Amino acid sequence: MGILLTASLSWSSAHSKLVSQAQRTLFAIKAYQKPFGYFSAIDSFKIFDSMVKPILCYASQIWDYEYVDTI
Repeated sequence: MGILLTASLSWSSAHSKLVSQAQRTLFAIKAYQKPFGYFSAIDSFKIFDSMVKPILCYASQIWDYEYVDTI
Protein backbone atom coordinates (compact mmCIF):
# COMPACT_ATOMS: atom_id res chain seq x y z
CA MET A 1 0.00 0.00 0.00
CA GLY A 2 1.01 3.56 0.41
CA ILE A 3 -0.54 6.96 0.01
CA LEU A 4 -0.36 8.88 -3.23
CA LEU A 5 0.94 12.41 -2.70
CA THR A 6 0.68 15.20 -5.25
CA ALA A 7 2.66 18.44 -5.46
CA SER A 8 -0.40 20.46 -4.42
CA LEU A 9 -1.12 18.05 -1.51
CA SER A 10 -4.53 17.25 -2.92
CA TRP A 11 -6.02 14.04 -1.56
CA SER A 12 -8.43 13.43 -4.45
CA SER A 13 -5.97 11.21 -6.33
CA ALA A 14 -5.25 9.27 -3.13
CA HIS A 15 -8.99 8.81 -2.57
CA SER A 16 -9.45 7.57 -6.13
CA LYS A 17 -6.63 5.05 -5.76
CA LEU A 18 -7.97 3.71 -2.46
CA VAL A 19 -11.50 3.44 -3.84
CA SER A 20 -10.28 1.50 -6.88
CA GLN A 21 -8.32 -0.88 -4.64
CA ALA A 22 -11.40 -1.43 -2.46
CA GLN A 23 -13.54 -2.05 -5.55
CA ARG A 24 -11.06 -4.63 -6.84
CA THR A 25 -11.25 -6.37 -3.47
CA LEU A 26 -15.05 -6.39 -3.56
CA PHE A 27 -15.04 -7.82 -7.08
CA ALA A 28 -12.56 -10.51 -6.01
CA ILE A 29 -14.82 -11.48 -3.11
CA LYS A 30 -17.81 -11.58 -5.43
CA ALA A 31 -15.92 -13.75 -7.93
CA TYR A 32 -14.91 -16.10 -5.10
CA GLN A 33 -18.57 -16.58 -4.13
CA LYS A 34 -19.63 -17.89 -7.56
CA PRO A 35 -18.06 -21.35 -7.31
CA PHE A 36 -18.50 -21.74 -3.54
CA GLY A 37 -21.92 -20.19 -2.89
CA TYR A 38 -22.94 -16.99 -1.24
CA PHE A 39 -21.97 -15.93 2.26
CA SER A 40 -24.48 -15.23 5.01
CA ALA A 41 -25.06 -11.60 5.95
CA ILE A 42 -22.96 -11.92 9.10
CA ASP A 43 -20.07 -13.48 7.19
CA SER A 44 -20.33 -10.82 4.49
CA PHE A 45 -20.01 -8.05 7.07
CA LYS A 46 -17.04 -9.79 8.69
CA ILE A 47 -15.31 -10.12 5.32
CA PHE A 48 -16.02 -6.47 4.50
CA ASP A 49 -14.70 -5.32 7.88
CA SER A 50 -11.53 -7.37 7.56
CA MET A 51 -10.71 -6.92 3.85
CA VAL A 52 -12.34 -3.76 2.46
CA LYS A 53 -12.66 -1.38 5.40
CA PRO A 54 -8.90 -1.28 6.11
CA ILE A 55 -8.27 -0.22 2.51
CA LEU A 56 -10.83 2.57 2.68
CA CYS A 57 -9.62 3.80 6.08
CA TYR A 58 -5.92 3.70 5.24
CA ALA A 59 -4.30 7.03 6.18
CA SER A 60 -7.68 8.54 7.02
CA GLN A 61 -6.12 10.27 10.01
CA ILE A 62 -4.13 12.59 7.77
CA TRP A 63 -6.59 13.27 4.94
CA ASP A 64 -9.60 13.70 7.22
CA TYR A 65 -8.68 17.28 8.14
CA GLU A 66 -9.57 18.42 4.61
CA TYR A 67 -13.24 17.64 5.24
CA VAL A 68 -13.57 18.98 8.78
CA ASP A 69 -13.98 22.59 7.62
CA THR A 70 -16.68 21.71 5.08
CA ILE A 71 -19.11 20.24 7.60
